[in-house]
Amino acid sequence: MLVRGYLVSYEEMARILGIAPHNPDDEDDCSRIGFKFVKLVRDRKGLEEIARHPDYLDLRSPGGILIVTEYAEYSGYRFVDLDKYDQSKLPQREENERDKEIKAVVLDGRQVELPFVTCYKDDGYVTPREIIPQGCIVDTTLLKY
Repeated sequence: MLVRGYLVSYEEMARILGIAPHNPDDEDDCSRIGFKFVKLVRDRKGLEEIARHPDYLDLRSPGGILIVTEYAEYSGYRFVDLDKYDQSKLPQREENERDKEIKAVVLDGRQVELPFVTCYKDDGYVTPREIIPQGCIVDTTLLKY
C-alpha cells in the first residue's frame, strides 16, 4: 500500500508541541515526544505512521512520524521489484490542496514547512478497512475494499 503525507522529525515535533528540544541520545525522549504528537494528530481526526529515514541501516535511529494524507493501493510484488526496495522509485506526486487542508487541520493551522513524501507500507494481513477509523480525514478513495 502507498502512504502519502508529511514527514515530521522528532525535533520538529518538539517545536510544534512547544516542548523541550529532542535529545537524540535518549530513547525515552523520542517516545515521550512521539506519544504526544500521535495524540495531537489523532485528536484532530488524522492518522499517522511511524517512518524511518532512508538510512535505516541503523535501526536505533528514531526516524520520524508521517502525517498521513492518503492511502492508495500498490502491489507488494511491484515494490519488491524496485531496486533494493528504493522508496524514492515509488510513484510520486506533488502535494495538492487536499493534502494541505489535512495538514492545516492536524497542525491546527500552524505554518510549518514539512517534506511531502510517498512511502510503501507492508500492511500484511491488515485490511484498509481495519486501519482507517470512522470519521478520519485521510483520503482513502484509491483503496479497494
